[in-house]
Amino acid sequence: MNDFITDIIKRIKRFLTTKDFLVFLLFLGISTALWALQALRKNYETTVNMPIAYVNLPKDYIITNELPDHLKLTIEGKGSDLVRYRYGRVLSPLQIDMEEVVNGRRKVATSSYIGSIHKQIKSETNIRRIYPDSILYVLEKQKKKLVQVALDAEIELEQQYTLSDSIQITPSRITAYGPQSELSKLDTIHTEQLVLDDVKDTVTKSIALRQIRNVRYSDSVITVKIPTEKFTEKSIQMPISIKNVPSNYTLRIFPSSTTISYQVGLSSYEKVDASSFSLYVDFKEAKKNGKDKLKVKFGKKSAKAFNVKLKPESIDYIIEEKNIVP
Repeated sequence: MNDFITDIIKRIKRFLTTKDFLVFLLFLGISTALWALQALRKNYETTVNMPIAYVNLPKDYIITNELPDHLKLTIEGKGSDLVRYRYGRVLSPLQIDMEEVVNGRRKVATSSYIGSIHKQIKSETNIRRIYPDSILYVLEKQKKKLVQVALDAEIELEQQYTLSDSIQITPSRITAYGPQSELSKLDTIHTEQLVLDDVKDTVTKSIALRQIRNVRYSDSVITVKIPTEKFTEKSIQMPISIKNVPSNYTLRIFPSSTTISYQVGLSSYEKVDASSFSLYVDFKEAKKNGKDKLKVKFGKKSAKAFNVKLKPESIDYIIEEKNIVP
């Protein structure tokens, strides 16, 4: 069997290297070419895409609906012509002048563009169908609105670090341009999400604004500065004042002071002191609650202090009625 296969392979190789084989190839090529020429004289149908370019949109208008980026043409003609449209020649974009369609909401039949299409397609080639058969144009006059920028962020600081100041957004407000129907719903513009872990140094980042369909911004990117610093703990002893005591009553409290413990950034350590806080209890609350303890409340508390705690948070009290001599 092996000898038989080897003999067949040798015979094929000898044939492929003979003049007879070359003559065979020549006549096969000629016959194929003649067949192709004959076939290309016949009429066929095919589909081609024509891109669309929307031009001359008036400055104060905006397109608020999705417009097709091409037309699908079903054309009929000689094979020799169709081959060029299908595989060779690329059709130039159909230019649609938007100044002619600015009229709020307007539906235009695509058959009205046949004249422009035929400038690129031979007159002998017939356009059988155009898809879509119509284009709906929805345009609105462009408005503008000043809106606040909102940072969308997840920020985790490294242990023993805190914000030394508020997060700065520049610019904090931007102008949004778009149709009134969109701007009326818009109060803030959110950034793309910013995720930062183990932040210990002041960070400055450029962040893109989240895009909204049919709306553009005066600034598409904003700058965020996150100032950080180390913090420490501090505690101070504070007196407790008493509010709303009638003239015929005395409210005695035990103890008369409490300890405030809090955490504060190093830059504000000296600035946040006893003058940054005030504490009080309310006689009215003592009179009506009937409880043994009275809750100590803050009258003033520094915004730079965090994790603020009182010890004790509630105190004992005694209400005494004064003896008024007539």
